[in-house]
Amino acid sequence: MKNIFNDYLKKDPLVFTYPHGKCTELSENIFKELGVQMTITTQHGNNLIQKGNPESLYKIKRYNMCNEVSSEMLLKYLKIK
Repeated sequence: MKNIFNDYLKKDPLVFTYPHGKCTELSENIFKELGVQMTITTQHGNNLIQKGNPESLYKIKRYNMCNEVSSEMLLKYLKIK
C-alpha cells in the first residue's frame, strides 16, 4: 500500500483509515513503523487530541453519518454527546 501511494503521489501516506474500523495492536505498530502519523477507526465517539502527544492521533473515533443527515442534525447530535 505504501509503495502504491508513493508511486502515484510521490509521498508516503500519513493517515490510514481502517476498513470497517477493524484494527489490532499489531496493525497499529506496523503503521507507526511505516511512518503513518494517524489512524482512524469507525468506532463512534469523541477524541482527546493533545498537543505534543502523537499517541493521541491513533485509533481516532468518528461519527458515521449517512447522506440524509443535514448539517443541523449533525450539530444537534454532537451537542447531545
